[in-house]
Amino acid sequence: MNRRRFLAAAGGGLAAGAATTLGVRLNNVRYYDPNGTVATDLPPGERIFAAARLLSVLDHRAVSRVTVLEDGTDSDPYRRSRYRYEWRPSRHRYLLVASTFAPVSGNPPPTRGGIYALLHHTEATDAAADETLPVATVAFASARRIIYDPLCDPPETVDARPQIDDERRRVMRGPGLGQSSDDRPPRPEAVLSAAATWTQTDETETTVTYETDSHEDYVAVPPLVTTATAVGDGSTIAATLDRETGRLLELDDRRVVEQETEDGRLREYTYRIETTFDQYGAVTAPEPDGPVPDASLSGTLEELLSDATLY
Repeated sequence: MNRRRFLAAAGGGLAAGAATTLGVRLNNVRYYDPNGTVATDLPPGERIFAAARLLSVLDHRAVSRVTVLEDGTDSDPYRRSRYRYEWRPSRHRYLLVASTFAPVSGNPPPTRGGIYALLHHTEATDAAADETLPVATVAFASARRIIYDPLCDPPETVDARPQIDDERRRVMRGPGLGQSSDDRPPRPEAVLSAAATWTQTDETETTVTYETDSHEDYVAVPPLVTTATAVGDGSTIAATLDRETGRLLELDDRRVVEQETEDGRLREYTYRIETTFDQYGAVTAPEPDGPVPDASLSGTLEELLSDATLY
């Protein structure tokens, strides 16, 4: 299936989700918990895993910044990409902005999985070949509408509202999502397992930091777009939690991985992937600027009733 047919099919699937009835919506608000916390007396592995799982029911923003430290050449470290995800279940609004700023020598696979990140990697690869980087991919979903722009300019800052247009690629627009807990776009996972062994490395009045650095433990934690055997020595990941709420504040991932380049050779890459989690309870997940369709009346009413029900 080519990319255009895939996006059309994906759009149809999202639109089908809008069939959820309002009655179900009003009785199903379990996907949002504004006061969610994690018990501070859990073992570190369970505590970090629980903090990552809690993200699904909390309004928050996650921003991942990917730096290439080594790529098998003599180049200095350079910024590769940035992924900004705003998750606002309280208002049923979700925003992803994936940006790629520079090509990587050998064009290895992406460091991040998930359907939107992989679709963006395809666009960024084509843009790198055409020497038209930087580029961004924007996906937005709410009760009113869904918007998907596969190719646009990155926002000037991580806080800026994304701007979409039809100049570089046609923007996909459709009716809003359904309103149940199942009618949400895919959310990137942060921590995959509670089984890893973590060691406390730092503590302040407000935060506590744990680190894991053995190969067995490391490959159990972050989502990998590769095999576990491709992960090399020197891979470490640190997790910083809020001491009072137990919520996840930061993941600092230093990843050494052997990846296949576009010419079929294997090359070792070293990345630093810094992910911050912030704006708990305050994230907005704004609709992108640019030409968008008028909101459907039914979607608007469902969003207003959603607000009235949750607050």
